[in-house]
Amino acid sequence: MDRWDDLRYLVAVHKTGTMSGAARLLGANVGTVSRRIERLGEILGASPFVKTPQGWTSNPDMLPLIEAAITFENEIKSAMSSGQAGLGGGPVRLRLSCPPLVSTLMLFPHLCELRQRVPNVHLSIAHSIQSSSATLGDNDMIITPQRPDRGRLLTRGVGKIDVALYRFRGADETGGWIGLNEDLDGSQPMRLGYAHFGREPVLRVDNLSLVAEAMRASRLPGVLPVLLGDAAPELERIDPATPPEEIALWLCYHETRRGDRTLAAVMDWVLACFSSSRAG
Repeated sequence: MDRWDDLRYLVAVHKTGTMSGAARLLGANVGTVSRRIERLGEILGASPFVKTPQGWTSNPDMLPLIEAAITFENEIKSAMSSGQAGLGGGPVRLRLSCPPLVSTLMLFPHLCELRQRVPNVHLSIAHSIQSSSATLGDNDMIITPQRPDRGRLLTRGVGKIDVALYRFRGADETGGWIGLNEDLDGSQPMRLGYAHFGREPVLRVDNLSLVAEAMRASRLPGVLPVLLGDAAPELERIDPATPPEEIALWLCYHETRRGDRTLAAVMDWVLACFSSSRAG
């Protein structure tokens, strides 16, 4: 293949699932992405992607090539990151995706420590659209409650978040409760809610951060992290005798980034954030 640069477009569409998402990732426009993918299909003799209602799905026959391109990309990132860290070079840019409450409760209180540990890192913290997502996408690492069972991701347990049912002090439970969206009905918070209330929630939101906001606005009960619920004097646990439900969290990254020293330093900071939260 004479034009290796085309593989960047292949990887970007695979990661984002859309031409527009790939264009944003690469700083290009949709037309350029479409032309590059079409040209690559001509070279390979088959279209790299198949259009579905959910977006562009990778042609199964192309997966070995896509994986090779992702491996090459990650190895280049790792080499550049380690080189910059060792030579005191320019900033190393990394992207971490996690559920909103992880960043709010666990990471943000310790951002000053990150600057001390890894002064050359420029970290982007993104919130995963679905809290059960266990794919890297365009991220260098993710924190997720769903442990990946396939692919080439390395995974380590990073900690846990305890959740319990809360209501406003003195409020009754006749008006229903607030839960997560239908695709998360099998999650620990939703199982806890269904077991207690015995019916569907009257309001559903994307994540536990929004549950907290919706509870404040509606004064309905719901499932909250213990760190958040116990700190709110206006709230009380519905069943304090029942132990909280534990949500295990996993820190994941691609195996080709194993030797990336900057990535390793940021992961050590994440682990320290969770240790500090448990100690507190």
